[in-house]
Amino acid sequence: MGERSGKMLHVVSWNVTSWSQTLTYIRRHHESLDKWLSQHQIDILCLQEVKTTPSKLEKDPTSHGANTDGWDTFWACSKKKGSKGFNGVATFARKGMTISADGEPFKDSELDDDGRCIITDHGMFVLINVYAPTSRRSELKSRFLTALRTKIDFYRTNNREVMLVGDLNIAHRAQDVFSKHRVVHIPTLLNPENATDVAQHIQRVWPLVTEMLRTVVVKKVDIKTSSNRTVEKYRISAVAKGGSLFLRKPFFTADDAEHTAQQLIQVATTDVPERHLSIDTLIEIVTKATDSPLTAQHLQELLEAAQTSYNSETIQWFDRLVAEVPMVDAFVAFHPNAVDRFTCWDQSTNRRYENEGSRLDYTLVTPVLFSLAEGGVLAAGNIPEVNSSKAALAANTAHGLWKPAPFDGSGISDGTAEAYQAQFHPPHTGMIYTPPQYSDHIAVSILLKTTLPHVDLESKAATKRCQPHLTQPSITTFFANAKKRTRTNDSSPIDSDSSQPLSSPPPP
Repeated sequence: MGERSGKMLHVVSWNVTSWSQTLTYIRRHHESLDKWLSQHQIDILCLQEVKTTPSKLEKDPTSHGANTDGWDTFWACSKKKGSKGFNGVATFARKGMTISADGEPFKDSELDDDGRCIITDHGMFVLINVYAPTSRRSELKSRFLTALRTKIDFYRTNNREVMLVGDLNIAHRAQDVFSKHRVVHIPTLLNPENATDVAQHIQRVWPLVTEMLRTVVVKKVDIKTSSNRTVEKYRISAVAKGGSLFLRKPFFTADDAEHTAQQLIQVATTDVPERHLSIDTLIEIVTKATDSPLTAQHLQELLEAAQTSYNSETIQWFDRLVAEVPMVDAFVAFHPNAVDRFTCWDQSTNRRYENEGSRLDYTLVTPVLFSLAEGGVLAAGNIPEVNSSKAALAANTAHGLWKPAPFDGSGISDGTAEAYQAQFHPPHTGMIYTPPQYSDHIAVSILLKTTLPHVDLESKAATKRCQPHLTQPSITTFFANAKKRTRTNDSSPIDSDSSQPLSSPPPP
């Protein structure tokens, strides 16, 4: 069992996109979960997208690290029909640090059954671990964020300090999104009163752009990989300048391609006020539809006018949370000048290795907790200008030790021992550059100059529901599992998961 990190409290949050798979890699490269936790000097670990079920945790807690010696673990899994095994959040805390847990905090089955929030009480503060819905599910996201704010306000009204961590699926500031992925408001550019050069240019060429976008369709295509394999993907096709062409990158699923195609069609055919395009998409469609591409000056004006999200309501929610509760974005407070520090990338197109990502993962704390926080130095891959874009890229790739995956379906290649060791730095408030095989997100962290007094875990029903791995199996389940064990020599199978692996499966 690992030792605690001394007179400090190190809290880490990480979207793992399938905990059983991530844990398999951790055990392969670091012997055990406990050794990995100890090397990072973690006291509380908050996970998102664990993608498991209570029955899996009950039947095989070891494959999820749920029964790790010296730790209490708490789980909130999706219980919705048709989505069991998706979403899910979990909080690991060293024993003696937690009073209670609640995996159904909103008392609203539509929200609680989605497995997106678990709240643990640590005496000094309550810790809210969340995985917010994406903006594609805008109605659910709005409802979730409203309920989350109500819960935070409840704790503040009762004079409790609050730490909110997790994947909020919000890029709050312009700096939190790679520059060309930021979005611009199309009606603003098309407003005749907009006198900027880029707006005037867009207005002149817009008839040709809309003519092209009206022809958009999705096509299934076969793409040859570098190893001469054929991979089925989906492309957005359109007609311009008398010929057919493709827009945007190839998509792995028809749904993703159709979603993007409908966004393009909506821009061309409706007067909906909330019409946005990312800067790189706008550059591409103007270039392909016309003979008048955007200039460097136009790009600069677009960057000045851009926002981070298609959904401005979520940004406003974040603004109000920070200003009214109030809460402090710990990363921004300690690293205000850091450039291109993202927490998530599209791994299917190797965006981590170009550092074209977003910062979606946060540690937000009330002012009293922030007064106890300590900053530290961000990983920079030996680049002296720690706040530079160059340093951010070096941190992402372990200074070039991590290589892009080949586009042949084989997944991310294994790394060297040095590459896997690069994630470990002294505890700090910032980012932990976990290996790309482990997840398409990296972890975020906060270091507090305090310890938590020892507390006893209450045996309330809500807390017990968060610990399905401690449920006593029925006599039927016991004998069924015994029969299974006689049919296989594999005493600790890797759970099959409802998600597609981010990288090649680990070898047996």
